Amino acid sequence: MLFGFCAAGEPSPECDWEVDWSPDGTQLGAHCPHLYVLDIAPGEIEDLVPGDDPSAVDPSWSPDGTKIAHHGAPDGFTPRGILVLDLVAGTTTNLTPGEEVHKPAWSSDGEYIAYFSGSTLMTMRSDGSDKAAVGVGLAEVRAT
Repeated sequence: MLFGFCAAGEPSPECDWEVDWSPDGTQLGAHCPHLYVLDIAPGEIEDLVPGDDPSAVDPSWSPDGTKIAHHGAPDGFTPRGILVLDLVAGTTTNLTPGEEVHKPAWSSDGEYIAYFSGSTLMTMRSDGSDKAAVGVGLAEVRAT
């Protein structure tokens, strides 16, 4: 069981962890309630979205290990878009401003990001261009 570090670094089993392995298998991207990177070997944890904003969720590591896509609100308010945190540059880019979307996932070559807009499965290039619906009503299909 993973324990979250929800209150000032205190472990808490109540956190709803969302995790994704780094491509090299040495780190975990995790959400609870912030977006963290956990180095497995030394056991170090880094808060990538410091402050009180718990909006960065659904981490998904890029195949080359340089970026983490997640959904969140840069200002802490809705709508929550697909944000890409560049771990090298230390910048965050909102690929879907003004859209309420969630659950980003990188393609194996890093060229595309899949995500949900409501119950519609969408894809876009990793720079946010060429958005396309590829599956409509998938949330309803899964629920039945």
